[in-house]
Amino acid sequence: MLRRNSLVPSVLALIDDLKTRSLEEAVHGFVRGAWRHLDAQRELILVALREMPTHLTEAREAVARVLVPANAALARHLEARIGPARAAELSSVIAVRALLGMIVVTFLTQEILGAGRHLPVPEAEITKTIAELFLRGVAPEREGVS
Repeated sequence: MLRRNSLVPSVLALIDDLKTRSLEEAVHGFVRGAWRHLDAQRELILVALREMPTHLTEAREAVARVLVPANAALARHLEARIGPARAAELSSVIAVRALLGMIVVTFLTQEILGAGRHLPVPEAEITKTIAELFLRGVAPEREGVS
């Protein structure tokens, strides 16, 4: 199922679509696009979650075939956008994986596991917050404050 519904073409199309935007616009656009893609794949996500514990080998193969190439493509794009000096200070692979993790875990808890029923937050606010956390963190440094 995951082989037929690979995220790689969607991620590559999204990267291509965001190339002309500023880094900030690109991150916000990517988060919104990823959230909407997850929402559209809700049934596939439920099947994958249900089947994963009994199919770990297949899940690992899917990660290698689907998530790793998408992660690598996004990391290359991020490195190109932030420049070599900043790229040398952090792992772009981990930065992108953390962004994807924020999106996926928030989607799972909010939409699949029902947190949104107890603490409703509009989709626009969720995606904006995730993008801002990625771009600036919770408490960005300000001049004279550390």
